[in-house]
Amino acid sequence: MSDDGASREVITVRGLIRPEEMGVTYTHEHLFLDAMDHYPGYGYQLVIDDEEMMAGEIEEFKRLGGQTICDVTLDEIGRDPERLARFSERMGIHVLMGAGWYRDFGYPPIVAEKSSRELAEVLVKEIEVGVGDTGIRAGFIGEIGTGRHFIKPAEERVFRAAALAQAQTDVVITTHTTRWGTLALEQIALLEEFGANLSGVIIGHLGDRIGVKNLLPIAEKGVYLEVDNIGYLDYQPEWVRADNVAGLV
Repeated sequence: MSDDGASREVITVRGLIRPEEMGVTYTHEHLFLDAMDHYPGYGYQLVIDDEEMMAGEIEEFKRLGGQTICDVTLDEIGRDPERLARFSERMGIHVLMGAGWYRDFGYPPIVAEKSSRELAEVLVKEIEVGVGDTGIRAGFIGEIGTGRHFIKPAEERVFRAAALAQAQTDVVITTHTTRWGTLALEQIALLEEFGANLSGVIIGHLGDRIGVKNLLPIAEKGVYLEVDNIGYLDYQPEWVRADNVAGLV
């Protein structure tokens, strides 16, 4: 982020920590999730509500050296600040929570009712004060996403708001691309147009994009490329992600 970013504090659901306290970090995770209404064909595959199961997963994460989770779940798909804070305390890990609006098919009325600047004010409040009356602060913006083919007007408002809010708060923005990088360059252009610091932008779901030649133009913009969906059987085989990482390095 800014030149003094190394000394800035990180906002977790249980308060501020120093960057060096984060340790090994998963930057795109859903500890708890309910996206079934938005992806009906997947049924309960897109519901994560078993806390004991998740506790076991996090114990393994910790055993392997993990210390921090960035939870990108937003309101439309089940964000629960108080549950995240309780779970963070229980498991002894740092959890960062996102702010924003996920995808156009699930946007609440506020996205249609408010301008980008008004939406940015909502984001800034969640980052600086807390979500609702919980006092639990968001630590980054996202995941905010686009669909295929073109960025819709409502999505554009959300991306503008994210860029405007980042300029005030200096937090990271993380995005969702559909089908492995579709509209990644368009997302970047929109964020940059409205003042986003691209060194604090993560473009998500790029590991499955076949061919490093399709990733280099994104990398050249100065953003972070996120290789995720590891273990997701419906997507590309693992060797595609491995080849992408090797080719970029």
